[in-house]
Amino acid sequence: MLDESLPPATPDRFHHETVVDAVRAHAERLPDHPLFTFLPDGDEAEPPLTFAALDARARAVAASLHAARVEPGARALLLFEPGQEFVVAFFGCLYAGVVAVPTYLPHPAQHARGLLRLAGIAEDAQPAAVLTTAGIQAAVETTARSVPEVRETVWLAVDTIAEGAGTDWSAPSPEPKSVAFLQYTSGSTGRPKGVMVTHGNLTHNSDFIRTSLGMDGSTVVVGWLPPYHDMGLISMIIVPAMMGIHSVSMPTVAFLQSPVRWLRAISTYRGTLSAAPNFAFDLCTRKVTDEDRASLDLSSWRVATNGAEPIRADSVQRFSEAFAATGFRPETIVPVYGLAESTLLVSGTPVDRPWVSRSFDEDALEHGTAVSVPADSPEARVLVSCGTSPALDVAIVDPRARTRCRPGQVGEIWVAGDSVAAGYWQRPGPWPASS
Repeated sequence: MLDESLPPATPDRFHHETVVDAVRAHAERLPDHPLFTFLPDGDEAEPPLTFAALDARARAVAASLHAARVEPGARALLLFEPGQEFVVAFFGCLYAGVVAVPTYLPHPAQHARGLLRLAGIAEDAQPAAVLTTAGIQAAVETTARSVPEVRETVWLAVDTIAEGAGTDWSAPSPEPKSVAFLQYTSGSTGRPKGVMVTHGNLTHNSDFIRTSLGMDGSTVVVGWLPPYHDMGLISMIIVPAMMGIHSVSMPTVAFLQSPVRWLRAISTYRGTLSAAPNFAFDLCTRKVTDEDRASLDLSSWRVATNGAEPIRADSVQRFSEAFAATGFRPETIVPVYGLAESTLLVSGTPVDRPWVSRSFDEDALEHGTAVSVPADSPEARVLVSCGTSPALDVAIVDPRARTRCRPGQVGEIWVAGDSVAAGYWQRPGPWPASS
């Protein structure tokens, strides 16, 4: 249930029925405003993709899908390296009413494993099209067509589609209940599952993220998260597109090769919001040299969300201390919890409040009870709070009794609300309510 205490979205800038409506509106009002700047090597930037350019190119992709008889509701695999072409292809699908299926490109070093995952997704999604670039198509099409479900699909290289191809293209706004894209789970423990994220889910969760993280028209998002992952796709592409703000990104590999590139981009572009898993903060603490730190100005960074994996209090503390001289403030760290089944964000620590951690007896936790102990106790496990969820109904539940847990009892996290996705693709039956 949506909490009425949430501050309302500003009607003329942030409130739109769908992300497609938002991009069209921003293309009219903010045509030359940069939406997406990409740093292919983590340092040098390509010319930014403006809202007007995205609208024109997305229309061209949509028109090409229509011309290829890829019908609304059909699925399209997106095979891209991170970059502007992915953004264009993703929105081209949304414009056409085609369900986008982001998936990572199989890496040459893990070719067999990557192809197996691609085959699993293709078997489940049954795509009618594959969108990619001309270079990637030439490199992978022959191998990819060995997957039966890809053999007869239409292939479109979005970088070869003339921008003017969509000049006359028009389509009705998507229905909020229609599926925008399938977010596939890792498939590491079984067959990949595609979470059906609707246009309504995107609108609700984007507004929840905006209000929870104190975002406004001055927000600049910077990061390196992969676009086929829910955290990267929504925080770095969908939310900026909904809000009409600037997003700056680089490939994940560029960050891993030299972690200072992430912080340098925040410093250079005066980033105000950036999201990363806990390991990234550890990596920066270890790898960024004193000389590099001296060149950074992180005073613009207002929100650093830490999520997608267990949050370690010692990691947060070390990072805050290591980069204090750059203008980074400890309260900038915002621990968050989310999952693809709830679009992205479920809960977060209130912005500008210190993050909270508590110590519990590790053995007791393993046996289902939360017992506080001193932080220096040898049995202590330190847990970091991921805050509250004013826009969703979140409960800690005993999965066997299917009742809310008592205070101090360990249970499963169950979530309900308008951000919760429509279910798993091709899997009928009640939506699994736990994570």
